[in-house]
Amino acid sequence: MAESNIKKEFEEAIKSGNRDSLVSALQKAFINTIELDIKTTVTHNGPEEIHSTINLLDGDIKTTIHNKFLPDPEQVATFHKEQVNKGEEIIERNVNTLKTLAKSLVDLF
Repeated sequence: MAESNIKKEFEEAIKSGNRDSLVSALQKAFINTIELDIKTTVTHNGPEEIHSTINLLDGDIKTTIHNKFLPDPEQVATFHKEQVNKGEEIIERNVNTLKTLAKSLVDLF
């Protein structure tokens, strides 16, 4: 998974010690926390596996499921709905984490 721009911006802001850069990175992080991108893909020719990737900073969940594991297409819809429901929990957790992180970083500067 490619590193997110938000993560890179945080790293650069922290390294620079520039308060304005840090505030800007935090603002972008807060804005990006309100949208969660959840993708469920069923493959026919990829590796025979179920693979999930969760980006803890962005909160994105991507799950790829080989079709051999899905005898019933309804299971895909149910699984995806469950992932979307979990998204609300992830967004709430991300907002709380960002609040704590923002306070800690601002205290440092």
